[in-house]
Amino acid sequence: MYETPPASAGQRRPTAGWRRISITIAAVAVIAGVSYGIGWRAGHEEGLSTFTLTGHLVLNGGRGSVEAKGTGCAGEDMYADISDGTEVTVYNSEDKLIGLGKLKSSSYTEQTNTVDLGGDWGTSELVSATCSFAVTVPDVPQGERFYKVRVAHRSEVTLDAKDAEAGRLAVTLGG
Repeated sequence: MYETPPASAGQRRPTAGWRRISITIAAVAVIAGVSYGIGWRAGHEEGLSTFTLTGHLVLNGGRGSVEAKGTGCAGEDMYADISDGTEVTVYNSEDKLIGLGKLKSSSYTEQTNTVDLGGDWGTSELVSATCSFAVTVPDVPQGERFYKVRVAHRSEVTLDAKDAEAGRLAVTLGG
């Protein structure tokens, strides 16, 4: 009943061929993404030996960079991305993602030091705070020469295989 309006001069209508190409490209992208995910998971299920990479992250700072939260703690301001549940990623020497984990079990410590400023200046109190986290990344494949570990978007820490498998990851942020 309805007529298709004629195309304006210089204007083209999409053809069925272009629709097929668009659908094909989208399908290939989906298949590639699923295949990558299946391949990563399959590498862990083909009988490869794995280990749980463990260690700790310590965030040092004063008030304003570390905050007590309930029974745990979290970073503030420039460390606001550091808290229980923050993603930890592990890469091999070819920068292939081989492990995913999280920060957990945070604990807060605060220390106050009195400093003598000398003479008539009196004293001042310096408050320092520390927020410590356990790092756990399960199912990391063995057999790599070294492992690169990244917490959130922070710089990578590189561990040799012996230290990684022995749970010797130690990351320190802040001064």
